[in-house]
Amino acid sequence: MDTVSNLEFAGKVAIVTGSSSGIGEAIARRLSELGASVVVNSSSSVDAGEQVARSLPNSSLYLQADISNQQSCQQLI
Repeated sequence: MDTVSNLEFAGKVAIVTGSSSGIGEAIARRLSELGASVVVNSSSSVDAGEQVARSLPNSSLYLQADISNQQSCQQLI
């Protein structure tokens, strides 16, 4: 049973850290499929992150930020 598909994500913005590959990418992709606008984030892997953002079905963008750094987090938000 997929309880996540019962949630409404249209009009919402999701910031998914570590989403240039792996589990983070899968989460970003699923949220986009469910209607969210997604901010793809990684601390490096800029090319991969931009590619993921371009490939998502809904509105998305890539922002590079190191979430272990408070100032970087504030800029991301």
